[in-house]
Formats: sequence, C-alpha cells, structure tokens
Amino acid sequence: MEKNINFLSDYVLTFGRTFLKESSLLLGWPGSGFCFTFEGTEARIIFGKFKSERHFYFNVSVDKQKQTHCVCTDDQIVIIRGLSQGVHQIRVTKVTECMDRAEISGITISGNVAEFITPDPLPSLKFEFIGDSLTAGFGNMSEPDAGIYRASEQDITFGYSYLTASFYNADARYICCSGKGIFNNWDGSKENRIPDFYDKEYIGSSIAHDFSSWQPDYIFINAGSNDITAKTDPEDFRKAFIDFVKKVHALNPLAFIICIHGTTKDTFSDVFSTIQDELKKEKLKIEFIKFKTISPTQYGALGHPNSNAHAHLARSLIKSLKKIIHR
Repeated sequence: MEKNINFLSDYVLTFGRTFLKESSLLLGWPGSGFCFTFEGTEARIIFGKFKSERHFYFNVSVDKQKQTHCVCTDDQIVIIRGLSQGVHQIRVTKVTECMDRAEISGITISGNVAEFITPDPLPSLKFEFIGDSLTAGFGNMSEPDAGIYRASEQDITFGYSYLTASFYNADARYICCSGKGIFNNWDGSKENRIPDFYDKEYIGSSIAHDFSSWQPDYIFINAGSNDITAKTDPEDFRKAFIDFVKKVHALNPLAFIICIHGTTKDTFSDVFSTIQDELKKEKLKIEFIKFKTISPTQYGALGHPNSNAHAHLARSLIKSLKKIIHR
C-alpha cells in the first residue's frame, strides 16, 4: 500500500521560516524543515529540481535517530526504508545555509498499512535568532586549520542558537547568513544586509514576510562581527543597530529582545554600551548579553567557533537567560 501527500496537507508540520511554492516547500534558512508521523515501513522525501553553487545538507531524524543526507542540486529522493511495521516519526532539518532554496515537492509512504497520522503540535514557546555566521554555525564542524569553508562541515544543530532553543524546547527560527552585517557586510558591501533581508521571505526576495503568521516570545540578535571586519565607522553602526532593533520591535511588538555581542571580536564593546543606554530609554523589553571572546583553541573554520565553543556559548547564554525566562 502507498500514499502520497504534498505540503498543503495538515499531516505535515513545517518549522523555521519556510515558503510555499504552489504545493511544494522551499527551505532556505538553516534550521528550517518539516516533520510528519506515519504508519508503515518506508518513506520517500521527494526533492524538486533546483540549482545551487553548493550542496545542501539535511539531518533526517527517524524516531529520534539522526542521520545526515547530502542533497545534490538536482532531482533527488531521500528514501527511508527497512523500518518495522508501525508508527514512525520523521523530522527533516536543513543544517547548512545557502543563498538558494531547496524545494521539496512531496512525501510518499508505503507498507502493509500506510497511513499518515496527525503529528504532535510544535512547542508553544517561540524563539527567533537573527544574525550572521555565528548564529548559522559556519564551519563549526571543521578543524582549526581548515583554510576553507565546506558545506559538509557546517551543522546548525551543533550551534549555540539551536542548542539554546533545544534546551528550552522552543519552536525556533534562524534568520541568519554568513558574512552579513548591520551597516556593512564583511567586504564593505551593502547588498542584502541583515536589516534588508530580515523582513523578507528569503535572502534576495522581494516578497515581504507575513509577521502575523508567527510571533516569537524572545528574539536574539547577534550581529556586528562583519561590520567590525569591514572597518565600519562606530557611529554608523550605532545608528544602524538602533534602527534595526526598533524595526524588529515594531514587527514583533510583544517579544523580549536579547542582544548578544563579543563572541569573536570585542572592538565594539563601548559602542554596544552606548546602544544599550539609548535603547533602555525607549522602554523596550530588551537585555544585552556580552559573550566572552573565544580563543584560537576554540576555532573551527576560518576563525569561527567550533562545536565545543558553540556548546560553551550555549551554556553561557542559558545561564544568563535564567533571570529573563522563568520556566
């Protein structure tokens, strides 16, 4: 017996900021994906045709046992077979970042009995993480001497953002992209900066995101490292950061905003102190958390935190959040 569904079905739950193209699901942001529950012995996840400069990597969790699948830039089917006849839970998470989007067109299940089952709802607590490579987990699975970035050596599920959300069992979204800044990107360019793409469905899109569809309880902003790399004037950064926080607040008026800085570079420490003083006057629900700058022994690829450093950052953030999140 065999059954098929697409992403208009109530039997599929999506998480992260996702986008529908007719009945197919588009996944661009790291940490986004979908889950479903079924009775049967086999499931097939059908990817549509798409083109990208890099391969995408997905974690496919079968009954909470995680596997990693590379998805090439063409038609592909991920097959999960050899399961015992019974009820199984599947969770598919995009663990790498990319300017392009993966397209998943449908799901097929089979078995002596093949039935989709209404999945459990997503957690009620909602987190949103906004940032750059630090939030995305760039190069976190690499060795310290890795001189290049490999998509196979990035996994947001080992990043501080994902680990923090998992600790709180939160439904989380990760709106982040490596190399992007608030006033300047790492190379001094101003195309698709964080304030530019935050309110879009995906990077480079002209489609405005519908914020009424999902409102976070807590928003974490970790940005500024790329502005420092680009030698951004501190006053330009100060103004741009304050404007961005106000924009985030206007789009998510009930959220508590947490600004994080100092992870890899401490140059803007005084600037963030000034920003904190100014935003506190706005009477926003906001807090600032300064991470201890990581050392070279904690590097993954290209001076970015490795998985051990991310785990340490997550523990540090969770400790700081105890006075903010009471649960």
